[in-house]
Amino acid sequence: MLAYFLRRLVYMLATIVFVSVAGFVIINLPPGTYLDYYIAQLEEQGTITAESQIETLKRQYGLDQPPYVQYWKWFTGFLQGDFGRSFQYNRDVSELVWQRLGFTAVISFSSLLLTWVIAIPIGIYSATHQYSLGDHTFTILGLAGLSVPNFMLALVLMVVASQVFGQEVGGLFSRQYLDAAWSWGKFLDLLKHLWVPVLVVATGGNGGPYSHDAREPA
Repeated sequence: MLAYFLRRLVYMLATIVFVSVAGFVIINLPPGTYLDYYIAQLEEQGTITAESQIETLKRQYGLDQPPYVQYWKWFTGFLQGDFGRSFQYNRDVSELVWQRLGFTAVISFSSLLLTWVIAIPIGIYSATHQYSLGDHTFTILGLAGLSVPNFMLALVLMVVASQVFGQEVGGLFSRQYLDAAWSWGKFLDLLKHLWVPVLVVATGGNGGPYSHDAREPA
C-alpha cells in the first residue's frame, strides 16, 4: 500500500511539473510579453512610461532573464504560495484564485446535490421498473444529457435566461452587484444566476450512469 501511494505521488508530481512546463512554453511562444501589452495600453491612455520604469518592471518579473530562469522563479514562487501579480487586474494572482475558488466550490457542491436529487429517484424507479416505458424514457434522457456538449447546453440556457427571464448572462452577478459588498440582495442575485452553470454540470453527471448498461448480466 505504501509503495502504491508513493508511486502515485511521484506520478502526480511529475504530471504537475510536465503540465507547468508545457503551459509556460505555450504562453511564451507568441512574440512579446504581457508587459509589452500593458505598456502599450498605458501609452494609449496617454501615460508615458519611462525606460527606467520599464526596466524596473522587467527586473521585478524576471523578464530580463532567460526563459529557464523565468520558469524557475515562477515555479519556486508557486511552491511558496506566490503566484505573481496580474497586470490585467493589478492584484495578486493568489487573491484572484482564492476569490474564484469559493464560487467554484459552490457550483460543484450545488451540482452534486442536484445530481443526487435527480439520479437517486430515477435509479430507484429504474431498479423496480426494469425495461418499462419509464425506465427506457429515463435512459434516453440520461444518454441525451451525456451526449449533448456542455458548451452547447450552456449557450442554450444562457439564451433562455436572457430572452425569457431577462437575466444578464456571462457571470454569476448582475452588473450592479459585481463590485458591491455582500448583502442579502447580492446573495439572491447569485442564486438567480447560479442555476445555469449548476444545471449544465449536473446534466452531464446524471448521464454518466447510463454510459453503460449495468443491469445486463455479465
